[in-house]
Amino acid sequence: MVKKTTIALIYDFDGTLSPGNMQEFGFIQAIGKDSRTFWEQNKKLSEENDASGILCYMYLMLQKAQAENIS
Repeated sequence: MVKKTTIALIYDFDGTLSPGNMQEFGFIQAIGKDSRTFWEQNKKLSEENDASGILCYMYLMLQKAQAENIS
């Protein structure tokens, strides 16, 4: 019998395992911002558009990455 390799992928969606959000481990620094500024912009965008904070941070990530030519 052939033994199959088992692989597990884990992602911490609610912040219980990680000391911060995934964006704070390189992405925010790559766009030249600090965490506080990024999350303040996200909160403002979310409140002004009565939108989900999660969708807003994804939108901000795309906008900032394109502006800084980061792929």
